[in-house]
Amino acid sequence: MIDPLWSVYVHEGGRPLERRWPVGHFNGDDPDNELREVVWTAPDRIRMTTAEGQVLEVTLAPGGRPDRVVSAG
Repeated sequence: MIDPLWSVYVHEGGRPLERRWPVGHFNGDDPDNELREVVWTAPDRIRMTTAEGQVLEVTLAPGGRPDRVVSAG
């Protein structure tokens, strides 16, 4: 059986100059780590919630780069 993996990215700009940064990675080996929700809580902040209820927030710099990459699992 193949377990799901979720990756969350932020895209800034348009082609051909688009930039893309990883924000979070979630491993579905454990159902508690499933990604349940991703929302913008502010123009520079993303909140990701797992099935277990773990809340992970990432803040973006003015150019779009995240301050960190979060993971579950």
